[in-house]
Amino acid sequence: MLGWLRFDWFRIDDRAADIAALTEAKLKDWPRYYRENDADGLDAFLADGFVAFDSDGTVETKAQAVDWVRNNKWQNADNRFRYDIAEISFHSDDVANVYGVGSFDGTGPSGRCRMRYTSSNIFVRQSGRWRPAFSHTSDAVCAAAAA
Repeated sequence: MLGWLRFDWFRIDDRAADIAALTEAKLKDWPRYYRENDADGLDAFLADGFVAFDSDGTVETKAQAVDWVRNNKWQNADNRFRYDIAEISFHSDDVANVYGVGSFDGTGPSGRCRMRYTSSNIFVRQSGRWRPAFSHTSDAVCAAAAA
């Protein structure tokens, strides 16, 4: 019985490290590549075969995401962008879903407001590193007046 308990604690410790790495990847690394127009960093960060879907079904490949970062400025970097993780769930030792709510100052039908969207991001562990393989985002909608 004692060996079983030690094994459970070992697994919990492993998940704590995974959760910390996934949190860092989602909240700091991913937005930093966009904020700094670091196309090479984004290319190394995204999993091979990465694909993103938005609410209308538009598909963006890894190559398209990297090209966009290389040639565009991310406007939300200057608009108090924030992402809050709602949950991180594991589907195997090397597959996790990170989902939550993003927000930024924007303009809606009634003028300036705090825009909100939801997203779900599947990360895969490749060569010891968590990398996004899939992302889905909802439309951004006005949540409240921007301060």
